[in-house]
Amino acid sequence: FQALEILLKNEMLIYSIVGCMRRYPHSPSIQGASIDVLSNIAVNHDIKTEIFQSGGTDRIIFALGTLQQDRTVVCKAFAALANLVSAANAKILRANNATTVMIDAMKAHQQIVSIQIGAASTLWALASSAAFFQDDIASLGGVEAVAEAMARFVTSKQMQVKGLCFVWSLAIPKHLKKRVGWCAIEPVVNGLSAHISVEKICSDGLGCIKSLALNPSNRGLLEECGIFELIHACLWRHSENSSVCEAALGAFCNLSVIVHPHLGDQVLQIVTEDLQPICFVMETHAHVKGVQELSMKLLKNFALSPVNILELEMHPSIAALVQAAVTTFHDSFGGREDYLDLLQILATYSQSY
Repeated sequence: FQALEILLKNEMLIYSIVGCMRRYPHSPSIQGASIDVLSNIAVNHDIKTEIFQSGGTDRIIFALGTLQQDRTVVCKAFAALANLVSAANAKILRANNATTVMIDAMKAHQQIVSIQIGAASTLWALASSAAFFQDDIASLGGVEAVAEAMARFVTSKQMQVKGLCFVWSLAIPKHLKKRVGWCAIEPVVNGLSAHISVEKICSDGLGCIKSLALNPSNRGLLEECGIFELIHACLWRHSENSSVCEAALGAFCNLSVIVHPHLGDQVLQIVTEDLQPICFVMETHAHVKGVQELSMKLLKNFALSPVNILELEMHPSIAALVQAAVTTFHDSFGGREDYLDLLQILATYSQSY
């Protein structure tokens, strides 16, 4: 930090470095060293903005394109851009073909995991900076590039962490869910399975699945990948972690009912293995509103099917858990009457049989 403070006392530092990058655009050593300095001094938003306004961000993108075959420059450029993109003008970045340059550089070094991690992180930052970048990245093959990197380096935790954040950001827009699901569902599920002990990967992976599950065409792909067994495993393994439990329950909710515009609602037919982990986490997190609310939303979805109600009735603890949750949170629960209706449905069905 002392060295950075000394450097930043030079008011012309950024302009001098950017000027040097302009004078020697084809020198890997000068470009690499310059990128290092800009990356190291970009410790807050004001400095990042100054670097952009001085042309530094544009010069790093130019170096990434011009020296695309130099592994060291590419690796340094991605590390710097992942940090600088948030302070850049998105329209100017787009005009400079930033998306194309980044994806091309990523594809040029498919076997180098550090570059793939840096590229995924940078594309995530780019996608988060402006909505139009999400479409640009998808149309230029960025989703496929990151999905392939996740599959290729499935044992790398950092690759999965950065890849999942990127996939999740592109899985949110409704019009991209099918495209993202088609190429990313298998790598997401495999990455989550390979690192199921890592809470961050579980939370982000389940977040991806929650978003992708909203598209009916993705449901079949998720089932083929064993998504329900994986959700069960996450709930059991991280039953003490309320955040992971909420992520798992949220994904399960979106998978429990498929809203089809022509065929009507299709409700998942449940078995005992679906209910056991739900009951366990409801009991474990009796005072965590998010876990209770998502659990009851899921049970409400299940109860849309008469066949499922028969299965629910085989677990007497469910009614007690729902009643306890409603009592604990009183009127702070959204749709409290709906949950009381769920209790009534269970009680009525029980009396009928």
